[in-house]
Amino acid sequence: MTTLLSGITSTCGSMITASKTNSILVIVVVFVALAVLTTAVAALPVHAYIQLFRYRMRIVKSKYLQDLVIVGAQSDTGPVLSIDALYVDVKLQEPRRGAQKQKFYGRFEDRRGKRSSLIDFLGGGDANVFAIYGMLGAGKSTLLRATALKLAKAHSPWAPIPILIVLAHHTKDIVADEHISLIDVVSNSRWLDADYIPREQIQRWLRKRRCAIMLDGLDEVRAEHRPIVLTWAENLHGRYPRSDLVVTSREAGFESARLDVRKIVLEVCPLTPDQIRAFVTKWYEALGKSGEMRMSEAKLEGTRLLGSILGTPALLELASTPLLLHLIVLVHHYGQHGLPADRDELYEELMGMLLHERRKHTKGVGPVSGLELKPKRLIAQRLALKLMLDRLVDFDPASVLEQVIEGTGLDVTVEELVNDLRENGLLSKIDSDTYAFAHLSFQEYLAAQEICATGTTDLLIERIGDSWWKETARFAAMQGDADPLIDAALKLRSSDGWALAIRLEHDSAARERPVRADLAARIEAFLAKEHPVDSVEHFIVCTELIRRNLERIRVEGDDLIVCAEPVKGELFRLYRRVQEQRGLHFSRHAVDANGIVRGLWPVEVEEFLGWLNRFEQNGLGYRLPRQVEAAKYPLQRSPSIEAHGLWTDEGGAKPFNPLRAGSQGFSVSRGTISDQMKADWDFMIGGFDLSGRPGTDFAVQQIRDGFAALQQAVQSATATVRDLESGQQGTDPAASAATNRRREYTDHLSKRTKELESLVDQRTIMLLDVIAVLKEIRPAPRPDPYAQHDPIYIAAVEDQIEAFKNTVTAAFTESFNWYRSRYRARDAESDLTARAGAVLLSPRLPTRMLNPGSLRAHPHYLHDALLDAQMPTRVLPGEVLPRLGEVRQLFDTPMRTGRRPAAPPSLIQDQLNLVQQALTPMLDRRSPLDLGTIATARITLYAAAMVSSGSQAAGNPDPLWSCIAGLTAIEARQTGKSPADEAIALIRFPLSS
Repeated sequence: MTTLLSGITSTCGSMITASKTNSILVIVVVFVALAVLTTAVAALPVHAYIQLFRYRMRIVKSKYLQDLVIVGAQSDTGPVLSIDALYVDVKLQEPRRGAQKQKFYGRFEDRRGKRSSLIDFLGGGDANVFAIYGMLGAGKSTLLRATALKLAKAHSPWAPIPILIVLAHHTKDIVADEHISLIDVVSNSRWLDADYIPREQIQRWLRKRRCAIMLDGLDEVRAEHRPIVLTWAENLHGRYPRSDLVVTSREAGFESARLDVRKIVLEVCPLTPDQIRAFVTKWYEALGKSGEMRMSEAKLEGTRLLGSILGTPALLELASTPLLLHLIVLVHHYGQHGLPADRDELYEELMGMLLHERRKHTKGVGPVSGLELKPKRLIAQRLALKLMLDRLVDFDPASVLEQVIEGTGLDVTVEELVNDLRENGLLSKIDSDTYAFAHLSFQEYLAAQEICATGTTDLLIERIGDSWWKETARFAAMQGDADPLIDAALKLRSSDGWALAIRLEHDSAARERPVRADLAARIEAFLAKEHPVDSVEHFIVCTELIRRNLERIRVEGDDLIVCAEPVKGELFRLYRRVQEQRGLHFSRHAVDANGIVRGLWPVEVEEFLGWLNRFEQNGLGYRLPRQVEAAKYPLQRSPSIEAHGLWTDEGGAKPFNPLRAGSQGFSVSRGTISDQMKADWDFMIGGFDLSGRPGTDFAVQQIRDGFAALQQAVQSATATVRDLESGQQGTDPAASAATNRRREYTDHLSKRTKELESLVDQRTIMLLDVIAVLKEIRPAPRPDPYAQHDPIYIAAVEDQIEAFKNTVTAAFTESFNWYRSRYRARDAESDLTARAGAVLLSPRLPTRMLNPGSLRAHPHYLHDALLDAQMPTRVLPGEVLPRLGEVRQLFDTPMRTGRRPAAPPSLIQDQLNLVQQALTPMLDRRSPLDLGTIATARITLYAAAMVSSGSQAAGNPDPLWSCIAGLTAIEARQTGKSPADEAIALIRFPLSS
């Protein structure tokens, strides 16, 4: 039965949108059948379903709800699109710095940061109150109308029943009677005749069914009336607790009156490029279908417009707002001066069209009356300023316009003027005797023009801190001198003042009017200052530097929107401060001569993108290019990035350089690893010294005594050779040559003894360094028959050298055995390096390694293990710990291998646990990177590689050597031995769920 009901319901819902009579009849039959069937099952009245069907059909058929009304365009002067030609999304409002934070997310916690349809929030679970914020012209009204239509077309008859109220149309009734019923208000709505649906039926739905009560345009209600209206709305929620309540407004609307009930705050999202493209395409296709121009020409014009919008940052920012997108399309098609470069030019062009000129260019329609543009515009400006001063969004023409017309010399009645302005689209009729500008932005723009024309900027200066005047101030900054306004905003010494001053400077710069040098310097100082990362000021600085760094874009093939320049250090500095506040450390990276950030880790790039996308950027986010995009499009053609690497997105941040076919970032060769093994070996055995531990005093004294004897023998030999040279003037050349050979040897000995002196006199005698110097001493010259004297002094030096070598070797053997016994005992106080040494210096260490000289050569079996390893060419830092986990699992089970282990597996297993504990905070960036710990980790892994050699499955990458490769790459970048030049080149894309 349930399946049958669902099938009939789905069929009915799919056919509701049909417009032909026979389809309606079929729907009625199906709906009646559904009602009869449901009545048999649930014993519910048939007429209730019929009334619900009629109500939904009324909504679907309503031109008021169905048609997308473009501001300023009448139905007979352009294409009429359906409401689905332009859709907007919403998202949960994120907590904002310094502002009242969202306190309640209900069951929608998982939707934070995601774009969604409003209908996704309605119905199901408990009923909620939603406050929807939207900036100027963001499409709040379109959103509610489209949502009402979607609910009416829903396949399920149990979907929420939409009830849409435009508050501005009913404010008088609500103010006159604060207890007026919702039924009375609904009955007077434009889209529903009072007698079409019985009042009792609507009341029954409200009490027993899930409804969506949508109240549109709180900001269009006079400020003094908003508390009354919101109180009435809150009472609705209390009276009908099964229904969702939705209230839309600009932010200013909720400032004078706030919902006291527990609410979920949503924000209207800016249009994405895909939504912009869909609207423009449908508009021009409709224009072609209307016959106003040929379809091919219409499509071409639409394509050109889209290219201009997507390729011009200023236009793209404007087009992200539905209202301004409408206006751009109108100006592009009907305007005479081409597309505007900024918002002020757009409104300037539009005002001429709305006041007079557009009708002259549309289907031959002339002006409605003989009113001339100039005086009519003057009246519109004065009217706008008066409404702004009185803080009104609507007005009664009889009481307002007569005062405005006086002094203009215009011979026109109020009725004629209102009709003209309304016919052209500048004014909208609210009710029988109330009008308003078609959009508040028109009022704000014209008020700014009047202020600039009359030189009354003081009006704005006095009100610079009032959010009601914010947009007017911005328009004024673009039309006149912005310096006084910026100065006034800075004197507020508040976060709002700084934000407005920065915005005004940007608006002024858009018209190529640079602000006064001292004001610009103050703004730059504010942006350079390190504000607390949780402050509103820090948020303002981040927003502005993101705009400055990334607003320049270019459009590549397939409409790929590419930021023209890579991420610069001044922007990355802000992100780094936020991360450091969280206790995170950064890898070694740098800012090059062009200010570009280079040398990051993948996780740092990914987290930077996450931070960047938390800032609203007109519905666009930022992502890394994919490798195919980086190779196909010249993303690094900028001189500042040419011939350098890029970060690309291949399921995560990956370094890539299309111009360098060889080694890529974080890739290491086997030769590099081999060299690193030798360095690690030297690092480890460098600990075998005489460092003041118990029992070493005698050995230290023997070494120093032996060196003193050697030094004395060398000095005596040197003096003897010099005496021989002075006594051989004019003698046999062969004898002189023999003496010269003795002098060269004694000079060599003197140089080496000076090196030894610096080592022996240190507090800690590094035995391997001493041995290394002794190995560099050349053998003495052979006896020479031409020498005048038997070289007894040379033999004495050789005896002292041999004696000193024996002393040092004995001390080293004693030190080596002490360290090895310490390793074997697994001393709890041993540091990580000592424990790492234990895995290689175990009882199974070949006895030949006791030769101090051999310890300087890396064991050959490590080279063999490296050659046998199946190692990836690139291991990123984030992959090291997971691979280390695989290595630990390898030693969790008994191992069988034909090669004798260099250390017991249990000893290695213990050391691997310690290594992971030491590496985890560094690779998670919770502690600074320590190269000694990284070398220690590799030493442990060398021993593990020898023990496990031959036990890995054929064909699988060796996790041991992958870890070694990853740690080697990290150290190479940290020390500057390998290139770390990847820049962050970004692509803008529509943010979506």
